Amino acid sequence: MDHLKAIVSTLDKESIREFSTFINRMKKKQGRKDLELFEYLLIDEGQTRKSKIEKSISSNTVAYYALRRRLLKHLTDFLVLKQMDNDPTAAAGLMGQISLTRYLFRQNRPEQALYYLRKAEKKAKEAEQFGLLVNIYLLRIEFAFLTPEIDISDVVEQLRIARQKATEEDNASIAFGLIRQALLQQKQKGQQLEIAATIRHTFKAFGIQETILERPKLLYMVLAITRTVYLARKDFFAFEPYIIDQYKAIKQTAFTVHNHFYKLSLLYMIAHVLYRNRKFSETRKYLETFEQELEAFNGIHKKDFYPKYIMLLAAVYNYEGNVDQAIQLYDAFYSEGLKTNVKDSLNLSLNLAVYYFNKKHFEKTNELLISLQKDKWCEKQMGKEWMLKRHIIEMLTQYELGNIEITLNRIRSIERYYAVLFELPLYRRVKRFLKFVKLYITDPEELTEDNFFSRLTANMILPPEEQEDTQTMAFYCWLKSKILKKDYYTILLETVNFPIFS
Repeated sequence: MDHLKAIVSTLDKESIREFSTFINRMKKKQGRKDLELFEYLLIDEGQTRKSKIEKSISSNTVAYYALRRRLLKHLTDFLVLKQMDNDPTAAAGLMGQISLTRYLFRQNRPEQALYYLRKAEKKAKEAEQFGLLVNIYLLRIEFAFLTPEIDISDVVEQLRIARQKATEEDNASIAFGLIRQALLQQKQKGQQLEIAATIRHTFKAFGIQETILERPKLLYMVLAITRTVYLARKDFFAFEPYIIDQYKAIKQTAFTVHNHFYKLSLLYMIAHVLYRNRKFSETRKYLETFEQELEAFNGIHKKDFYPKYIMLLAAVYNYEGNVDQAIQLYDAFYSEGLKTNVKDSLNLSLNLAVYYFNKKHFEKTNELLISLQKDKWCEKQMGKEWMLKRHIIEMLTQYELGNIEITLNRIRSIERYYAVLFELPLYRRVKRFLKFVKLYITDPEELTEDNFFSRLTANMILPPEEQEDTQTMAFYCWLKSKILKKDYYTILLETVNFPIFS
């Protein structure tokens, strides 16, 4: 995609309106070519529209690229200012205060410089901006000759402490990045990886200690890594009490506007793991808190988390038997016209396709699946496991549409493409599941209600009711519904809501 068009495509409706005003901030005039180019780049590929810009592209290449550079400068200025306005960490404001202080020192105004520097120091400590604290103390030391009344040895000691904390945070960020990259390789390529050993080795290499759990940002990093490990193992039950205990230990004292992002992240993790453990009433309670926190501090992170809130609440509706309510929630969300990132957009579409599947609206399901991007692109964005789920849903949809040969071809295609993945212990059940689906289609008399459960149990396909997550059970329930000749969604609700936690 054209890089400038890619930047323009990230803007939501409100940002588009704001930019159109921003571009005229210096001098408002009619017929701005840079604004016309901006509007031209907003057009989706494949649509046609006559424009003077199109003529200039072909007639005067030099002028066109000069126009692109001008538009890019406007966009850069606009986005920088917007990021500063929306920055919840206080970093942008602090950098401005530090620059002002340096200017005042150089103008021989130490009294005013110290006034703003002390304000910046207080704010940096509250926001845990240790890198900026280092800059503040270095500035005080650099201009100490203008403030001889200040004990410089005390400033040096504060600098040492700030540097130590900044280094801890940097090391945690590096470790998190390295571990996340390794886990991403596992997701995308289906590689078997010793995740727990990788985390232990990386933490040890960077000297990361348990004290980091006292700081929201670093606690979030550790829990995000730990969550990924548990998700990879499908061990949601072990993760649930761990994250809830960690959150309760820190929530009363540590969270402020500056680290509100991490509070929202932890609340979402808790709600999500409760949902995967089929504790829907408890999920709702945390989602209520989550929704309230989304509005806190003028909704500074609502854009990032609101799609996830919608998806999780809709999933709860679906498993509580209110699939119509789940679809209505999606319809209301789409009508708002909010911009979503690539991963959220793909997950929203796939989840909605599943809800229509549950209602037996298979044509609508197929329509949504076809509308998704091509396989290679989606796999690059989402990983192999997501693509496997998508391909199984597509295969089941084709069967429900009566396309038996297409269904069998899809099964064979899945078996070939994911052959390496199916050799991993975690995915062997999926391979056996596909074989049973194929057997049901080609020789339905072979699978009877009498032998169905014993054969699935013998082949390790029947999931243990106590510790199986909702997504795995959904595919099993489809096969179960066919053997029992009952409605799939009814079987799904009966199985998922079996009272195992009473």
